[in-house]
Amino acid sequence: LGAEIKAFHDYFVSDSEEQAAAAFVIEEVKEGLRQGQFRGTLEVFGSRRTGLGLATSDIDLRLMPLTISPDTQLHKAPRKDVRRQLGGSLVYLFDVFRSDSKEFMLVTFRHSRYPLISMQHRESGLDIQIVLSNDTRLQRDYIQRQLSEIPDLKPLYVLFKMTLDIRGLNNVFRGGLGSYPLFNMLVAPLRLKIPENELGISNFEKNLEVILDFWGNLSTQHTAVSVEPPMLLKKYTKETDVGYCHAQWKKNRANEVKEPYMLCLQDPVDPYNDLGRKAFGIKHILYTLIMLRAELKMAKQNPETKSHLAAWVGSVPDYLGARREKVRAYARSKISASQASNI
Repeated sequence: LGAEIKAFHDYFVSDSEEQAAAAFVIEEVKEGLRQGQFRGTLEVFGSRRTGLGLATSDIDLRLMPLTISPDTQLHKAPRKDVRRQLGGSLVYLFDVFRSDSKEFMLVTFRHSRYPLISMQHRESGLDIQIVLSNDTRLQRDYIQRQLSEIPDLKPLYVLFKMTLDIRGLNNVFRGGLGSYPLFNMLVAPLRLKIPENELGISNFEKNLEVILDFWGNLSTQHTAVSVEPPMLLKKYTKETDVGYCHAQWKKNRANEVKEPYMLCLQDPVDPYNDLGRKAFGIKHILYTLIMLRAELKMAKQNPETKSHLAAWVGSVPDYLGARREKVRAYARSKISASQASNI
């Protein structure tokens, strides 16, 4: 089982052509910004920056005009007046990419706490999101620290990520789990159930079992989960009964009685941020994990089992193979064109 998980992870790590393709796409986005006469900074964030990115991961880009001073509170959203100014800049760029750019298609503007442009690069098929968000440096440092302390974490993350992806359960706009909440759903049970001195020891089978048992037995209706410090809390305790930084976080959730089943997962970087507040599909996600736990148990008991993960991700390589080849073909065409121009 451990060898399967490791091999699955290795298969989805970006190769040199796929990394080059992402770099070329980012340059084309920057060219679009120049055409729109945008003055500011553009930085890669999200999974491709934290080390969680896969070959076909979205390219997440954070946009910040030079006229806006960086917020000193890195984990918080920009102030309302700043967001209004940033939103105006983004709407203008949306028109530029939608009307004037031949390199991108499916250009969409999404209104949210962090407005963003979503689009797809025509030639490579890579999805891009340009967002006006807060600085994610704290989350990035946290993720990299967890990856360095728990060697099995990234391969397990890739397994769960693709398991949800192939079932349509990772789309945050449809109640699914995004990358950062999913990452913390894996960290929480490992931190809660495994002694600190054993976290650095690779044991895929044990760690997978801990994660599946934890979420298979947890009542999201009655229990909230904190990652740092790792602990379980009663979901609807009065504010006065709760110490430390959990009071405001729990107060924010105490009135949400219409959907008591919702996951309550505290952001380890921002204690007031509930990572489960948008995961309306959490029932489907948890039931999927329960069924996969049963499938895995049967596969381990069957001496003729050829693959322990067939029920999890059996068709994912076929599902993504064509997409990956399209990305590589784009990289090869750009490299060939660059070499020809240098002759």
